[in-house]
Amino acid sequence: MVVGLLAVGIFLGMVIFLIPVFEGIFKQLGGELPAFTAMMVALSQFLRTPQYMGLLIVAIVALVVGIRFYYKTPNGRLTIDGLLLKLPLFGDLVEKTAVARFCRTFGSLSRSGVPILRSLEIVSATAGNQVISNAIDRAAKEVQTGGMLSLALQKERVFPVLATQMINVGEETGELDKMLMKVADFYEDEVEQAVKSLTSVMEPLMIAVLGGMVGSILVAMYLPMFKIFDLVK
Repeated sequence: MVVGLLAVGIFLGMVIFLIPVFEGIFKQLGGELPAFTAMMVALSQFLRTPQYMGLLIVAIVALVVGIRFYYKTPNGRLTIDGLLLKLPLFGDLVEKTAVARFCRTFGSLSRSGVPILRSLEIVSATAGNQVISNAIDRAAKEVQTGGMLSLALQKERVFPVLATQMINVGEETGELDKMLMKVADFYEDEVEQAVKSLTSVMEPLMIAVLGGMVGSILVAMYLPMFKIFDLVK
């Protein structure tokens, strides 16, 4: 986040304050600007125009507020949470986090003697993802009719196969709470490793983005130099 904010800040600073200086020089010397430089000059003019900047800020705020309100609706929450599970890299992290939370909470409740249906009701409310919460609710209805929790979760195809298999072993051996705790430990470790891997990928990527944004400004400024040298000659 720090590198990303730094990249955006440097980019906006160079576009708003540095490009206009070179724009004045280019206008004095005359000649036609390269397409990329002309695009950066147009962007600089846009960002330096209060009316346009106001419209841009209003549009961004409206978009954020609209998404937040949409997420508060049942359909919106289901749609956005479903998209989060399908995101590359992040979707797997969201799923593993939800599984770890489910198993840890469910295992603690079972160990404390809370009835299984009441436990499922509680973990459904604390799942953190509406898709997974709905899957737990449907599994609870099947358990209520005498079905096995592991098979019910397996039918939903939301939980990883390994998790449902280990839950099945816990049901068959009569040690569901212990098995849930082991599954929670396993997926909490998986989440920790996934976060470390994701961070190691994000760091060089953000540095590359920072270099690309600054480099684009430099390229836009230096492209017309060749024409300026010809005009000076």
